[in-house]
Amino acid sequence: MNRICVDYRDLNKASTKDDFLLPNIHILINNYAKHELQSFVDYFAVYHQILMHEEDVEKTAFTTPWGVYCYRVMPFSIKNAGATYMRDITTRFHEMIHKEIEVYVKDVVIKSQKSSEHWDDLKKFFERLRRKGIERDTSKIKAIQELSPPKRKKDVMSFLGMLNYISRFIAQPTVICEPIFKLLNKDVGTKWTEECQKAFNKIKEYLSNPRVLVPPEPGKPLNKPMPTGKLAKLKILLNEFYIMYITQKAIKGQALVDHLAENPVDKDYESLTTYFPDEELLFAGEDIEESYPGWRMFFDGAANFKGVGIGTVLISQSGQHYPASAKIRFPCANNMAEYEACIQSIRLAVDMNIKELLVIWDSDLLIHQVQGEWTTKNVKILPYLHCVKKLCKKFTKIEFKHIPRIQNELVDALATLSSMIQHPDKNYIDPIEIEIRDQQVYYFYVDGETNGKAWYYDIKRLLELREYQENATNGQKRVHRRLANHVFLNGEVLFRRSLDLGLLRCVDATEATRLLEEIHAGTCGPHMNGFTLAKKILRAGYFWKTMKSDSICYAQKCYPCQIHGDFILVLPNELNVMGSPWPFAAWGMDMIGPIEPVVSKGHCYILVVIDYITKLVEASTYKPIIKKVVAEFIRNNIVCRFGIPESIITDNTANLNGDLIREICEKFKIAHRNSTAYRPQINGAVEASNKNIKRILQKIVDNHRQWHEKLSFALLGYRTTMRTSTGETPYMLVYGTDVVIHVHVEIPSLRIIQEAKLDDA
Repeated sequence: MNRICVDYRDLNKASTKDDFLLPNIHILINNYAKHELQSFVDYFAVYHQILMHEEDVEKTAFTTPWGVYCYRVMPFSIKNAGATYMRDITTRFHEMIHKEIEVYVKDVVIKSQKSSEHWDDLKKFFERLRRKGIERDTSKIKAIQELSPPKRKKDVMSFLGMLNYISRFIAQPTVICEPIFKLLNKDVGTKWTEECQKAFNKIKEYLSNPRVLVPPEPGKPLNKPMPTGKLAKLKILLNEFYIMYITQKAIKGQALVDHLAENPVDKDYESLTTYFPDEELLFAGEDIEESYPGWRMFFDGAANFKGVGIGTVLISQSGQHYPASAKIRFPCANNMAEYEACIQSIRLAVDMNIKELLVIWDSDLLIHQVQGEWTTKNVKILPYLHCVKKLCKKFTKIEFKHIPRIQNELVDALATLSSMIQHPDKNYIDPIEIEIRDQQVYYFYVDGETNGKAWYYDIKRLLELREYQENATNGQKRVHRRLANHVFLNGEVLFRRSLDLGLLRCVDATEATRLLEEIHAGTCGPHMNGFTLAKKILRAGYFWKTMKSDSICYAQKCYPCQIHGDFILVLPNELNVMGSPWPFAAWGMDMIGPIEPVVSKGHCYILVVIDYITKLVEASTYKPIIKKVVAEFIRNNIVCRFGIPESIITDNTANLNGDLIREICEKFKIAHRNSTAYRPQINGAVEASNKNIKRILQKIVDNHRQWHEKLSFALLGYRTTMRTSTGETPYMLVYGTDVVIHVHVEIPSLRIIQEAKLDDA
């Protein structure tokens, strides 16, 4: 059994301690030490059998990833839970404690002086447990106990109808309710007699005190009701005969066959003509699209378990369709949804200043109600009906016609669609465009580079000159128009709208190659993998069609990445979550080195720190990393730049621990924590950053004695690359904006064009 452990320490501090004392363990052990046989009992759901007070339920609330929950029963981790349960157990078994049993909260020991007496002690214990059993809830049977006897014949029928649903749970219901059934006879008046009241009280008592179903026990009498009525006796007597059931239709058919056999047809007899032309006129499929020259309106409402929606289509004289749909977020029946759709459609026609309208509906009931031919008894429909009649007065001519549901499919689909979807608040859903394709989709593929021209040449030409390419088919023209809806032309530069409504600059093959070179292995290129490279280019504000595949191919062909790539020998594991109350509150610190060969300045160590929330990395090179250097680094690079942190985590290296480190931490009220050598995951973030910085330096350094000069560029590449744990770049999380790199100036993105106001763009 899995138990949920909730931190109730603050709640327990505010709770008053229960004075009910728990028994002494040593005394309990001495009490059953000399007994020959003991049985141990452990309750399965102990605390959950005791209900919480209604006023205290909210105090047990706790938060989960799926919402906030609270206990309606007593949880085991709350204060006084053990004392409360011990008081309940003591009350139930006070006569047996220290005699046959010993109890400590939920653990029970059943003891016997002799082994032969143990069976009787166990039987006594379990009989005490089953003494009360399952008791009824008085609130559940309150309505039954307060039920008044029926006064009218309609009330008698209603009572017997409700009783019919649960008749299988009542023994001999027809025998008990026989006096009440007699009240339904026409010859007998509705007079509630004393016999009816006795039967009524017997039913109430039966429902208030239901029988407990138990298996038969050998040795005890079993009362089984037997069918001893007239029908049962007749059934037994008729079993010796072969009786077969024949339907009434079969008897009539046989009589007709016998009649025709006895009265043969003469030769001159002519059969009766069974063709009735009126049958074809029962429904005439009128083509309303062509027969009516004015405005036409179709609408429908849909109510299902997902929600309620309405749909309408207004058709002009020229055949132009104006569809509309809405989702209703209040309880609404099917007829109410139909009226909602009707009112919305008529209001749409009024707003468009339409004077003559043909309203086409698939609900025959509602059309007769609107035309006044049928009365309306439902009080919920009356306000809708008055509103429709009031709106009809604004037209010079309005007609209502009924059509089958099969001819109202378009508005029915709109209503069903709006009822099924969950529309988010404050969000706009673009209209759905329905396309008609006469060919397969692979005929409409637009090649990336054709005849040395950019992949977006035809789209740019369409936006700029409103011209298509020569010999373009209708399908290709349709594809160009669809692609042109997602781009924006600013002078000579083409921008593509992204999913977050941002604009990405479209680049050709030459510019794409330059972007790959600069962002992957340029001035601040960290030599990331292909997937990260594509995301970084997209984040920088550039786009071309084959960006992802080109990025992966370029990273695979990079020589430094092949030489210094990681050997992935283990499967990826889940990330370990480290709690941090605010940004720059927890820092991890470690050092890299000694690094050989030593650089020209004699530096051979790198001191690295990383923030656990933003993943921002700060690093500096030193000759030896002594305690004074570490203390100055904490003061200058952490406290003076990012504020006082809550804690700093280091390993047990001597130069990262000492009196100077302890003094500066005590001065700024910083908690200094050490990770254990047996669990490196405690400070795993800084270990991962050390590995990444070393890999970046190995890939971008040409002269090994000048690696310290490339450290700043390696840090910039690390800070501007999106981290998997946060989904953002450390630079973005710290400063709230993305950094401007060299490629932004060389190939200006929209951000550079707007902020720098470049004329050449």
